[in-house]
Amino acid sequence: MPALQQPLFASADTSTATTPPRDAAPVAAVPLPTFDDLFALDGDDLTTLLDSLTQAQRAQLAGPWPIRWLYPPRGGDAPRGINLCAGCGGGCAGLRLVLGVEVDMVCIEWNKDAAATSTAAGCTVIQEDVKKLDPRHPVLRWTRRTSFTMPCRDWTPVGKRAGHDPKNLEILLDAIDQVAAHMGNVWVEGSEVCTHDDPDDCDDNCYDHMIEPSGEPLEYLWSLVDDMTAPTAGLMLAPVLWVLGLRSIGAPIDSIVIEQSSALPDDVKDYIQTELWTAGCEFAAWEELDAADFGSPSHRRRAVLRGSWYRHPGGIDVPHIHTNAAEVLLWPLDARINTRGNRTTPGGNAFSMNRTIPCPTSRIRGWYDQATGRRFTIPEVCALVGLPADHPVTGSRTSQCQQLADIFSPLVSAAVRGTLLGLPWLDLLRAYLARHYPAVHGRTTEPDDTAAAPPQEATTAAAWLNRAPAAHSRSPGAPTTPSPPARTEGRHHMNATTAYLGRPALARGEHVIDTARIREDILDRNADHPRRAAIGKALANLPGTRRYAAPYEMVTAPDRPAAQRKTDVLATLLPAAEKAARQAIAEAGLTPADIDCVIVASATGDMMPGLDVHLQQQLPLRPDVRRRPMTQLACAGGAHVLIMAEGHLARYPQDTVLVVAGEFLSSLYQDTRTSLEDQIYKALWGDLTAAAIVSARPLGTAPALRIDHTLEYTIPGTLHRYRKETDERGDHFASTRDSLKSVSDLAPVLLDWLDRNTNRPLDFGILHPGGPAILTRLGQALGVDETFLAHSRDVLAEEGNLGGPTIFSVLDRTHGAPPAHGDQGLIFGLGPGVTFGALLATWTDPAHKPTCA
Repeated sequence: MPALQQPLFASADTSTATTPPRDAAPVAAVPLPTFDDLFALDGDDLTTLLDSLTQAQRAQLAGPWPIRWLYPPRGGDAPRGINLCAGCGGGCAGLRLVLGVEVDMVCIEWNKDAAATSTAAGCTVIQEDVKKLDPRHPVLRWTRRTSFTMPCRDWTPVGKRAGHDPKNLEILLDAIDQVAAHMGNVWVEGSEVCTHDDPDDCDDNCYDHMIEPSGEPLEYLWSLVDDMTAPTAGLMLAPVLWVLGLRSIGAPIDSIVIEQSSALPDDVKDYIQTELWTAGCEFAAWEELDAADFGSPSHRRRAVLRGSWYRHPGGIDVPHIHTNAAEVLLWPLDARINTRGNRTTPGGNAFSMNRTIPCPTSRIRGWYDQATGRRFTIPEVCALVGLPADHPVTGSRTSQCQQLADIFSPLVSAAVRGTLLGLPWLDLLRAYLARHYPAVHGRTTEPDDTAAAPPQEATTAAAWLNRAPAAHSRSPGAPTTPSPPARTEGRHHMNATTAYLGRPALARGEHVIDTARIREDILDRNADHPRRAAIGKALANLPGTRRYAAPYEMVTAPDRPAAQRKTDVLATLLPAAEKAARQAIAEAGLTPADIDCVIVASATGDMMPGLDVHLQQQLPLRPDVRRRPMTQLACAGGAHVLIMAEGHLARYPQDTVLVVAGEFLSSLYQDTRTSLEDQIYKALWGDLTAAAIVSARPLGTAPALRIDHTLEYTIPGTLHRYRKETDERGDHFASTRDSLKSVSDLAPVLLDWLDRNTNRPLDFGILHPGGPAILTRLGQALGVDETFLAHSRDVLAEEGNLGGPTIFSVLDRTHGAPPAHGDQGLIFGLGPGVTFGALLATWTDPAHKPTCA
């Protein structure tokens, strides 16, 4: 962690409205914590420490940022964001006024009047030079949204295009490279640096990894552009410095927007784009967008970068909504505006108002109607750039016109942010235009026949999100970042024969173990481990309980040989599978003789004869039952048994299928495996065996899931990320650090498949919770809220990662709090390969009685 200086100034915001009550100061103040102290804590521990401080101490620690940002976000809090060089608030207006989205955004602006305008418009603003603020401040470690609207003067003729000077470009590009290295944004292939012959001698650097940040002070990083003779061009270092700085402290950034002059050189665009991709940004694309194509009465062509770590929004489908400036302002259609007095230029010194007018500059303060001498009022200038006429612009007329001339068009901002958030931005934009330009657009603009009609009540993003918290659809357009095509034809579309999945039967581990006990035990066994502190911190992020099929003392016994481990697995798994299968069959009103096919998945229960044969003889099933055993799918096993069952019924619709998934993952505990990843897995695993009936028709009167579409996919080049290995002690699980990239790698394929197969938002999720980070990234990729992930998180917290059967425990909890009849959801499992299985399913309730109009 970089050694940052303590703040020398108080916070700009002393409000505690979004944090727990802290009005009463402690009786005696405790010593002021250091930034390292804050970084070392999270959750309740951090809250307790902060609550023990006085308000003045909290303000000193936070300064100049809001005090509330010292505290971890709580459920229901708006996502946090920073907006550098925010100007008079155009970008924020696009979010709030057009999309109706609330973000806990802090705007940074050096100009006094522009800062006052943004403040009056409702923004939280810090008036400060961006070079004076360090992105590695501990209050920023929960930042999710980033926006950069850096000054463009040096890229344009107004600044004599000084930024294009080869020497200036060379300095800037070299600075971007150096800052990336200092922030640790350099990927190293482990095979290139490892010199060990024996893998047991390897350390973390022997595997693929990012280099460690150098911790260089902020002043040094900005000094890299000191020799540029184009100071505003040098500010294009800010997006790289800030995004990588935020990521170096663990900020969960999900998106970035950069707005800049359309004259920005391609080399600068490419360098920034490359650093974002290296930092794991799944989608990063530059586009030239003109506000006039989004309904603005004036042109404003800008280069805009949209970046997303978890979504693949594709290109913006430009709507080409044109707005006549004279009609908006109710000026005469024959009015001509003089821009240069008596001066003449090759392009003339006047233009007609009966069109979309040229981009306003700061000189609009002196533009006038040639016939009447009438000048534009500030409310009229606001309307010309897409703001409400009553936007509270402050300062002198010259300052006001300069602010509005420098604005990030709120109309373009809405389109850019709307695509990143997966919102119906075009419909919300049309509603905004109808409200603010009624003389031109009336109650609405012409419908776009390429966009699906939104629900009538969705006039703000809040209404859309309240109606559909799982919205994932995106605007049409070819993605800029290519991804391998996913097969979506044939049996991956809805079949004439549909598959119905009933409520599963579960044989849970009988031994409930608190993860605090597991953590303390691991730390005791590794008292001299060189990374003991890191292990303790990692395990502290896995609270809750685990369910084991065997006593904890047996699972953690240090001297169990491989043969004994395997014997214990079979002795535990076989009766659990039989118990779950019998219960599933009975609850469906069937007998074992009614089963036509049995599909089994178990990575820990690999044996010969297989688990399928044992079940056939123990239940017993008919001798001619079709058997489909799978032993290598691990965490993806639950989804894949359902996909295979759906495929079987497509060919044999008269059959009844029994699916069984069982894992004894606690058997993988090996005391001699001591890497950080091994220690995490010891505290992550749990045990479960599950069974369910799948048929081509609903069985009985209980609710069931109808499987509509399925997808199987393997991410190329990922064999090394997750794997099971075997040594003299038995089996154990291994993974590499880049396994966390799997969600961003698969997201484009999954989202494209969803878009192809449903035209509505998802209502519920039955997701395999591989771990807290994987589940968070999957939720962010889908654009869903925590409610969508709740059952998966509960299973992870109370039972653990149960391997393939996990989704059946999530499904069982879903039955306990069922969706509405007709709701559509996603079943998802991710496993070694890296492979994943996905099913689009509809909740059906035979007791549902349709209402008639």
